[in-house]
Amino acid sequence: MAIALLRSRSGLALIGDSGSYLAGASGVSQGRFFESPLVPSFSELSILDSVRNAGWSPYADFGIGLPLVIALLHFVVPLNTAAVIVNVASIGLIALGVVVGPWSPRRHSGLWMRSAIAIAVSCWPILSFTATGVLSEPLFCAALVWLAILLPRLEVHRTTSLVMLGVLTVMIGTLRFVGPIVAIIVAVILFQRTVAPRRIAAWTAVAALGPLLATWIATRNTNTRALALYGLDSSDVFFTARGVGGWFEANLGDQTSTLLRSNFDPSIFDWAVTIAALAGAVAVLVKWTTSIRRRSSPPLEPALVLAVGLALAVVPSMLFIDAVLKLENRIMMPTGLLAISAAGWWIAERTTFSVMSWSVIALWTVVATHPWQWLDRPPAAQPTPLTETVRSLDPAYVLTNRADLVWWATRIPARYLPDGYHDLSNRSFDTRPIMQSLPCELHRTGGVIVIEDGGTIGAVADQLQIDTANGNYSKSTRPSSIVVYTPTGLDC
Repeated sequence: MAIALLRSRSGLALIGDSGSYLAGASGVSQGRFFESPLVPSFSELSILDSVRNAGWSPYADFGIGLPLVIALLHFVVPLNTAAVIVNVASIGLIALGVVVGPWSPRRHSGLWMRSAIAIAVSCWPILSFTATGVLSEPLFCAALVWLAILLPRLEVHRTTSLVMLGVLTVMIGTLRFVGPIVAIIVAVILFQRTVAPRRIAAWTAVAALGPLLATWIATRNTNTRALALYGLDSSDVFFTARGVGGWFEANLGDQTSTLLRSNFDPSIFDWAVTIAALAGAVAVLVKWTTSIRRRSSPPLEPALVLAVGLALAVVPSMLFIDAVLKLENRIMMPTGLLAISAAGWWIAERTTFSVMSWSVIALWTVVATHPWQWLDRPPAAQPTPLTETVRSLDPAYVLTNRADLVWWATRIPARYLPDGYHDLSNRSFDTRPIMQSLPCELHRTGGVIVIEDGGTIGAVADQLQIDTANGNYSKSTRPSSIVVYTPTGLDC
């Protein structure tokens, strides 16, 4: 936790989807549940609907769990501080979970080994990097680790145990859209533990709340397009190998350099560990089917089955829902964390070979976490000419080519200009009807368009020029080549 606090010393970093999660929390804290003042660039929600609602849109692209937790803390601390608290607490819970484990260590040496693994895991770049922004992975992983711990320790006849299990499963379901597979796995494990069918049914009804809420949120974005078969290609294999390799290579944990980018080729080692991981996944599933028939559940099995299930749950989304989704380092990180935790728990019990066990732990710590980089972090977002221009204009909301940065720095509702292509469904669309309706809608609701020089506006540039020539916009250029289009209302 101390290292996590030090990594947050300069404030939150604007990485990945951090802006969307924090904006969702901002919406909840303002009483606008399931609404957000920021929409991610890949969203297929109607731009005109956002404009007519003064920049606010349904919160539909991510799980609502993290924004809810941050918003609850925001009642007593500032919004950014609440996000930092969630990050630090999540890393602390992960480390504590690795120490506690699914069973109590039989020797003091095992406890020391678990403690060493916990420190290394909490500084694992692929995990600690996400904890510098506002992303769901740290809290999601903390819930998963404790779920993997609770299942073997479960006292099946105690209602409190099932309640704790239900709370964790609901939380997981609201944090990420893979909640259904987790609920199914837990229900099967309860069956293995000979829990009475009536109690399993009651638990399942409660645990379903998280996945149902997540599904409802997701359909608000996906109901505008039909499911399609996107298939798999060589890039999916490429990113999967890199995602698994990132469990053991610290340089693949820097997601600013590696996330969905092809400039890092998988090494021979990456391919080797990926093949080993696939073989291990098959072995886990085969062993699990045997355990189900015997109504038994070895202590490490829940962690390993959850790890495999999380990876498999992504495949249907890759095939039918999301053309961009890959099994890359961030998606594979929860699977890796569970697998590494399970391996650590197993190694810590092999005290007969303590020298070898300590050597394995030390080797993984050096290679996979780079201890000399534990305090490194991505830079916090700083004011730019774009954000200062928006701040000086103080519009009701803004359409721009850097919406995440604009909302993050100004807290003014922001939305990306349409670029003529839907990444999630891999299809293009005509921006002209949208752009032709924008000037009047912007004028009615107090919005402006602000574009940073060098930004991608090719799909709408011609229509902006036409509307400006027709007097629908007043165009002005600010310092650092910031261009502002203010609607005149002539077309209303």
